[in-house]
Amino acid sequence: MVRRHMKILTALALLIAFAIPAQALTITGEAQVTKPYSFTLAGYQVYLLGVDSMEEGQNCTIDRQRWECWAAAYRQLETIVSEGDLTCETIFGPDDREAVIAVCTVNGEDVGERFVRSGFGLVIANETTRYNDAEAEARVAGIGLWQGEFTPPRIYRSLPLRPPSLRPRFLPAEPID
Repeated sequence: MVRRHMKILTALALLIAFAIPAQALTITGEAQVTKPYSFTLAGYQVYLLGVDSMEEGQNCTIDRQRWECWAAAYRQLETIVSEGDLTCETIFGPDDREAVIAVCTVNGEDVGERFVRSGFGLVIANETTRYNDAEAEARVAGIGLWQGEFTPPRIYRSLPLRPPSLRPRFLPAEPID
């Protein structure tokens, strides 16, 4: 009986812990890109809300020629975040690795939107809808990743012998606008 009550109390504690959102943080400063979809900022590993990109070792093709799109995507994000100090409003986290999911701006412009609009960022549909138009425009214009062929990163990561994503698990009830 005591064990059952302990299980129930543990389950309730977990429900409460996940039901109460963490206090939103504002993080500012100079960012250092670590992957084409994340960077470090003020001691946090920041992942942009609703934005994904290529994994290291993942390649694309343009006219059937191999193209190292990972490096191109990395440089594109690096170019955007190097324009000045970033201001990031956390949506989720920090977790035990000090990782957060955030909406970030540089010089008043949304970093995620710019990255997706460049064609190197891809929308994570279950997190947000705010960048859908930017992705559609990049696809139609055939820029960034859309100038050739590629395996979506979420599918690439699911293949055998591929590293799992370190992105915090964030599953909002509905995508954030």
